[in-house]
Parts: sequence; C-alpha cells; structure tokens
Amino acid sequence: MIWYRYKDELLLPFMDPKEAIKYACTNQLDLAYFHEFKLHAMKVQQCLQYLEQVLFHCNNGHSLQNALLTQDPKQYSEPIRPYVMAIKTQLMQGRNITESISPFLPLSIRSFGKNIPVEGTEESKVMGLLVILDALKEQNQLTAQLKKCLVYPFSVIQSSMVLAAFNSLLNETNSTQILTIWLLVCLGQISLFLWINNGKAYVQLCNLLPSFRIRRTLMLLTACIKSGQPLHSAIRTLMESSSGKLKDELTFMYFRLLSGRETTDCLPKGWIPKQFTLSMSQITTTGDVITPLVQTVEFWKDYNFKRISWLSKAFPIVGIMIASIFVTQTLITLYAPLMESGSFGL
Repeated sequence: MIWYRYKDELLLPFMDPKEAIKYACTNQLDLAYFHEFKLHAMKVQQCLQYLEQVLFHCNNGHSLQNALLTQDPKQYSEPIRPYVMAIKTQLMQGRNITESISPFLPLSIRSFGKNIPVEGTEESKVMGLLVILDALKEQNQLTAQLKKCLVYPFSVIQSSMVLAAFNSLLNETNSTQILTIWLLVCLGQISLFLWINNGKAYVQLCNLLPSFRIRRTLMLLTACIKSGQPLHSAIRTLMESSSGKLKDELTFMYFRLLSGRETTDCLPKGWIPKQFTLSMSQITTTGDVITPLVQTVEFWKDYNFKRISWLSKAFPIVGIMIASIFVTQTLITLYAPLMESGSFGL
C-alpha cells in the first residue's frame, strides 16, 4: 500500500501510483501538491498523545468512531498530523477501528492492536484502546528507568577503558587489542541502549512474565461483561481477536463454560490469585462476576508495577558488577609491572 498526501487535507492509500494519479485527475486535484508520502509507525510519545485525546473525547460522551473522526489534525504537532489524517481516511473508507489504528501503532506494541475487538461492543473497543494506552505508559516507565540505570555502569566501563588505553600508550605497548576491545564495548553499549530505547525490553518482559498478558485479558473481559455480554459471549469475542497461547487459554475457558463447569473451574490456573478464590467461588450465589474480576485486575496491576520496580533496581546492580570486571582488569594491567618488580615507588 502506497500513501499519497494532498496538502494538509487528504492522506489516501493506493495500491499503485497509476491508481493515485487516476484518483487525482478524476477529483481535479492539483498534481503539484499531490505526492507520495512515507508513513511509518508512530513513536511512543506521539501515540500516547493521540490516544489520550481520543479517549478524552470518549469520556466526554462521544462514541469511539465519532471521537476518531472528529480529531482535527491541526490541533496536533506536524509529526502527528499525517497519522490523524490517515486513520480518519481509513475509517471513512469503511475499514474497522482495528484495521485503521493497528498499522500505525509503535512497532514494540503493534501486536496489542489485536486487543481491539472487531465485532465487540463500544465499551470493549474503548477498553482495547485503554489497554494499548496502559501498555505504552508501562513501556515508557520501564524504558526511562532502565536508561537511567545505564548511566553509571556505562560511565564506569568507559572510564576503565580510557585508563587502559592511556596506560597502553604510556608503556608503548601494542594498543590494537585494547582499542579493539574498546570498540566492541562501545558497540555493545550502543546496541543495548537502542534495544531498550526502542521498547524491546518491555516486549521481552511481557513475553517472559504472563502477569502482563493476564491483566490485559482480564481488563478486556471485564469491559465486555460491563457492556452487557454474558461471560461465555465475552470470551468468544476475545477469542476472535487473540492468537497463540492466549487463544488456546480462551478456547479452553469457552468450552469448559459451555460444558456447565463452574466459573472458577474454567479460568486457567494462575489467573486468579489465592486471596480472590473465595469471591470467585461465590459467583454462582451472588451472580456478580465484575467485582472479583476488577479486584483481580488491580492485583495484577500492582504486581506488575512491583516487578518493574524490582527490575529497575536489579538492573544497575548487574551493570555495576559487569563494570567492576573492566575496572579490575584495568587496575591489574596498570599495577602488574610494579608487582613484578616488587616496588610501589617506596
């Protein structure tokens, strides 16, 4: 798909340039202002700003479709305007919300676009956007903390490498080896920084820790039930927009519910903490599914926050331990001649 922009008024997708030129001629557009436009994924901050504005309109009584269509590109900064126009164009051409928004989400969380149900209720679609917004904020928090943690160990490692290189020059020894190591260390540090800055650390954390996936799923499930869907119907809605292990878990839940099992027996092991098992077991008596689900969502939110905080504390410790290896090696190199001669200048 190729995007073509006409001034600040239109941003349209076409299959090939001929189709774009034909459209421009048919609609009497000035070809001098009609040109191909490269449209990549939004950056995290851009996506945050856009989604916050859309959800603000939803909270003020607008439907999600209306909130997306009434976004004025001129109220955004220049880098965000093309995305606003592109999403509006997609919606006006009849595409659903998931197809319109997902291609422009940051690469690190693009898979979360599946959290927006295609055939779901208004509430479930809004919750899908809230899940994406929540993931962006978590990613921002983790990325900022990890980058901050890198400063001290990176500085220590660079200082030790400078000392080692300086010592090599003073002793007039072959400095090729130390300079090669220094270059590799610099490349490693840059690669690690870019990996974290691009949000890859958050993606890996979500893959390694199922608590992030559980919370997102329960948030969407709660939204579907709040909108009036029965539990089995809500699960079916989520099944249609999920994949991989999550889809297998939801399918397992769905068929166990249809077989007449109790709700607590249908949920995958580990989804519900022990302290909420009692309230979940009382669903058949009280008929209240929402309260224990909301409590569970809050539990996983606190749990994930603690995990991120723990990681941000552990990361610099690991970094300092690695840095100490370089410092130790440098000190040994500096003092080895003195140790061999048995003199320290006394």
